[in-house]
Amino acid sequence: MIGPKRILVVSPVFGGSFAIANYAARSLSAIGHDATLLDMRRFQATYGYAQSASDSCAFYRETHNYILREAERTQADLIIALAQAPIKAELLDTLRGAGIKTALWFVEHFQRFQSWKAVAPLYDHVFTIQRQPFIGRLRSLGVRHAAYLPLAAYEPLHQPCTPHEETSDRHRSEITFFGSPHRNRVSLFEALADDNLALWGQGWDKIGGMLTQHVRDGAIYLDDIVERRIYCGTKIVLNPHSTHPAEEIRDFVNPRTFVAASCGAFQLIDPRTLLAEHYRIDSEIVCFDSVQELREKVKYYLHHADERRAIAHAAMERTRRDHSYRQRMATLVEHVYGQEAVYGQEAQPGNAG
Repeated sequence: MIGPKRILVVSPVFGGSFAIANYAARSLSAIGHDATLLDMRRFQATYGYAQSASDSCAFYRETHNYILREAERTQADLIIALAQAPIKAELLDTLRGAGIKTALWFVEHFQRFQSWKAVAPLYDHVFTIQRQPFIGRLRSLGVRHAAYLPLAAYEPLHQPCTPHEETSDRHRSEITFFGSPHRNRVSLFEALADDNLALWGQGWDKIGGMLTQHVRDGAIYLDDIVERRIYCGTKIVLNPHSTHPAEEIRDFVNPRTFVAASCGAFQLIDPRTLLAEHYRIDSEIVCFDSVQELREKVKYYLHHADERRAIAHAAMERTRRDHSYRQRMATLVEHVYGQEAVYGQEAQPGNAG
């Protein structure tokens, strides 16, 4: 059995994966480790100054010095960095010399964000939200320990609303999307043209056109509490993954999938090649592959409430059983330390995918 470890979780300076870093640190603590979140958002101003002065070295000096001070203060055994964390080769070399293990959890699409190429071989372990060909490419670069570790839900927060909790009229809707207005989503929702659609997320208020009337809040950005209320107050959550021209592979499952399911929401999701590893299609989650199919399934499930609720409940139970951040972090520690059990609970062989 692995004893408790002193672990630092390093967040990115910008981007949505800060929440993932936060959940990871809290979950590591929950399973018995001494975990500290390093909130690197404090360096946003430093990054801006460095960019204006074309001096990225100054930015990395500050972030590296901060991480090293915290590693020394906490006597860290392991440092876990999220994708886009401000860590370069020189810091990883220093940490290795100090006997501190390092792990990268790359929670981005490897074809769109390619920062992994420069740093991944310098980490002791790399965890990904995609399988092949990404893991094969990592190994071809010399990464010895690469493993699939999907995203999850943070159970203490991502729960259904209790009977005494009130979801305001503002958060109630029949069909909801909460996220960024990527081009594929804008086109999809324009084509859907459903009067009952509610759009939440930073940037929707700037899209204009026919979607303007559907925007509930176009300024909100990754508010966990509001997101939970939205999912608790809607009948159908739409979950089309964002797409980018560089992303030829449509495989990984986004965090919204696990969060909405954990909140007890029914969702319609675009097909992902890894989705069936996590949920039973049609009995725990429902896919759509075209605008026409989406229209048909929206209409069907709005009028079949019992079936909709049964699917949502099954997804919630599956998420609680298999897809918590506690389980993901237990699996990560197990991989890093090469044991069959982790401190505080038995390792679950299937939790990594």
